[in-house]
Amino acid sequence: MLTFSLIKDGVLRLTDYEGTVLSLDFEGRVLVYAKGGTTYRRTMQNRYLEIRYVDGKRNVKVLGSGTGREIGESAFEYVSACRENVQDDSVKKILEHIVNKGPRFLEEDAKRFVKVYGGEIPIVPPDQYFPVYLQATVGCYWNQCTFCNLYRGKKYSVRNPDEFREHLSDVKEFFGRGLSARRGVFLGDANSIILNQDLLRNDLLLIQEELRLPVYSFVDSITTQKVKTAEDLLEISRLGVRRIYLGLETGSGEVLKLLTKPIDLSSAGNLIIDAKRAGISVGIITLAGAGGKKYYREHVEKTAEFISHLPLDRNDIVYISPLYIYQALPYAEISHQVGELSRYEEEEQAVILKSLINEKYRLLNGSELRAPVAPYDLVESIY
Repeated sequence: MLTFSLIKDGVLRLTDYEGTVLSLDFEGRVLVYAKGGTTYRRTMQNRYLEIRYVDGKRNVKVLGSGTGREIGESAFEYVSACRENVQDDSVKKILEHIVNKGPRFLEEDAKRFVKVYGGEIPIVPPDQYFPVYLQATVGCYWNQCTFCNLYRGKKYSVRNPDEFREHLSDVKEFFGRGLSARRGVFLGDANSIILNQDLLRNDLLLIQEELRLPVYSFVDSITTQKVKTAEDLLEISRLGVRRIYLGLETGSGEVLKLLTKPIDLSSAGNLIIDAKRAGISVGIITLAGAGGKKYYREHVEKTAEFISHLPLDRNDIVYISPLYIYQALPYAEISHQVGELSRYEEEEQAVILKSLINEKYRLLNGSELRAPVAPYDLVESIY
């Protein structure tokens, strides 16, 4: 087997003429493993996402623990085989370090992960699969949305400066040599930006002191605009915040009521404008399926109209996420009242919404929307 290796940005990439590709960090964590036309992505909790194309359509599923273990073992076997063929001494040293750990390392690493974070991390945005995740807050301050299952059962809390410093130290120790593969910090959980400005400033200064990485975070679209001024946003931009992700969900006031998201759309728009002026890009998350059949047209048109008025550029992202309905949550009953969309109908609505966003933006602004409109599936967003 002829092996090709490449070290770039803290990631070791191994490949061969048969089309196998394996990317790892320097501690031996599998990042991406592709073979036989299928790609596997490992999460920090040692789950594996299987990504393949079936009849030209991208298909993603979370593998069971047994199958995931087999994928991890296969990856380590590939590392061991590559070690015999690599000529580069620096690569050989990394491979020796990884092989000596063995595939059990991946399972033990996941246990350490849960200990460091006190449980699982719900999600990250699609463009933030490989950050250093830091919890300035735990859980969600609002946590009343009728459709959201991400933070149920998590009591909201804020880490004080000493707790955050200790947490950051634990996270650095956990990542070890793998820290060099991480290109940014995701400040979680759901809405850390609404922290008292002095506390947020302290956290951001510590991040820059210890990691010197750009910072990304979700924002609470209900509260943030009430507690953060334009000057606050300018300050956190100077302290490294590069993008905030806002769960808009819809531009329809009626649909927002169904979701129990008391967003003032005008104020949310001003928040986005202030963030952009401060040099912070935005990720706007919308929901395909929100409002069901009853509000189908209103949801699509008003969401596209809202977005068309925003000063977006190529550094911003508009996400369209399918609405998952959990039977234990209030939206399950609401969905019966408004007419639940099938998965196919949701996919169709996502296509229509993307087209209408681009069309309305072009008509209003006289130019093409430069921000990409991209899918955001929770299944693929496990950290």
